[in-house]
Amino acid sequence: MTHSVYLLLGSNIQPERNLERAVRHLVEYCAVRGISRVWQSPPFGYPDQADFLNVAVHIETNLTVIELRDRLLRPLEQQLSRVRDPQNKNGPRTIDIDIAIYGDLTLRLTNEHLSIPDPDICERLFICAPLAELAPGFRHPVTGQTLADMAEQLSKSSPPLLARDDVDLRAIFNLPPDLPPDLPPSLLPGQRQSLLSSAEQVVRREDLFEFHFFYGHRLLRYAGKCRHLHGHNGRVQIEVVGSAGKLAGRLQQVHTWVCENWRGRMILCHDDPAIGYLRDHGEPIFLLDANPTTENLARWLFHQCHRQGVPAATVRMWESPRSWASYTD
Repeated sequence: MTHSVYLLLGSNIQPERNLERAVRHLVEYCAVRGISRVWQSPPFGYPDQADFLNVAVHIETNLTVIELRDRLLRPLEQQLSRVRDPQNKNGPRTIDIDIAIYGDLTLRLTNEHLSIPDPDICERLFICAPLAELAPGFRHPVTGQTLADMAEQLSKSSPPLLARDDVDLRAIFNLPPDLPPDLPPSLLPGQRQSLLSSAEQVVRREDLFEFHFFYGHRLLRYAGKCRHLHGHNGRVQIEVVGSAGKLAGRLQQVHTWVCENWRGRMILCHDDPAIGYLRDHGEPIFLLDANPTTENLARWLFHQCHRQGVPAATVRMWESPRSWASYTD
């Protein structure tokens, strides 16, 4: 099962370099769905040190909470020379990677020093604000508040954060920088703040199933830049007849099919001259009988739903937050 997870990364030792290195490692081992702006904040608990830079990262992973921490995040911290000082947990660090949100999971393991969601979300603006930028509508499973409301409330009693737009990790990883809706203006007085993408917001509709995946393609006989091989962070919404909850197993089969056949592959028309070259070099591909436009991919997924026994009414597919197509039979 794929889990939607939000991580919080922080650093105050060469933070610009170490945050980028950490995200590059994450991209290698899991699906990165979104990255917040980088926020600068004063140190907490131990003032005699440099300011921190913090960033939230939305990933999808099949790992459990413990596996994610012990098999990926802790080794990554070690690679970036993180040293934990038991006498000063708030001291300077090259990198700190915490699991802030793991789906709707609520967990507290005292012996593992692990709590999900991170309890500091409710208390510290420098943690809540980057998360609210990615998922403003996400409701905290304990308090019931949305992250956007929590960030606005914390901003009234916390030092203002500085948006470090000169350290734009989203541009490095080709993620969209500025889409509405906005966070509350009080969070950073005098500065307009934008959310990463409406695609990152939590969808809570009984008849809707949503997932994300990354893929590549190109369009033959096309005059624009899409005639070249390129990639997308795709988003799919399947509107079903009936309850998506009751169809969860079949919908998950559709998601699994996409992950096995489209995710991380070049989706190409069967007569694309690049096929031979890509195969010779071991690149994964998936072939269609038509040009792999967003419209055709939505149509293909619609029929794939029905092959899996899912009574889809409409399939919508985004190749970017501003470019999408839908298919209804």
